Amino acid sequence: MKENNGAQSFITRITTSIFVILGLLSVLLGTTQHVYAGGAIGSGACNETDLKTAINTGGTVTFSADCTIVLTSEIGISSGVTIDGNGLW
Repeated sequence: MKENNGAQSFITRITTSIFVILGLLSVLLGTTQHVYAGGAIGSGACNETDLKTAINTGGTVTFSADCTIVLTSEIGISSGVTIDGNGLW
């Protein structure tokens, strides 16, 4: 009977340790979000320079007006950028 209690105690400690580790990981991973400024592209700011600036700032780049931007070169986009067309066609 004593061996069974020892095994149960060991399993309880391991289970508790796993939950503690998972809890700490969820707290650490959940609080490491980055916040970027982003920018709005639209009326008065519908050109390649403003688009590059907004993309380089990071975050969400939102188009607030329907416009056409002619690019003279490729624009690199990092993983911290979201481009939102805001439903404009």
